[in-house]
Amino acid sequence: MLDWLDLTLTTQLKSAFAIAVATITCIGFTRLFGLRSFAKLSAFDFATTLAIGSLIAASATQSKMLPAIVTALLVLYLLKFGASLLRRLLGLGVLDNEPLLLVHEGVLIQPALQQAKFTEDDLRAKLREANVL
Repeated sequence: MLDWLDLTLTTQLKSAFAIAVATITCIGFTRLFGLRSFAKLSAFDFATTLAIGSLIAASATQSKMLPAIVTALLVLYLLKFGASLLRRLLGLGVLDNEPLLLVHEGVLIQPALQQAKFTEDDLRAKLREANVL
């Protein structure tokens, strides 16, 4: 009846090994390529951070795919590193978000809120998260 759970020790050890390898690989690549890997400064950074998390999670259930998961992690880190080089060397900020002033001297700037597709409640929630009164 519980065969579909596949709770064999071998399967569980494979999953544990795969997630350990994926996590250690992620930490190693972060050390190698720098902390910007998780800075989430732009939409590109955010998307790749989500993809990295998904790959690590997939390693727990797809232990047979571990070599492909490690390769995919490497490709994501190389993409992030390449984007960082383009930013520094060529000044290309295509992947970056432009700063947007939403509040000036305590007054909300409505056109900027609309451009950012933020509501006043969204902004207040973010300010609360940052402990801004």
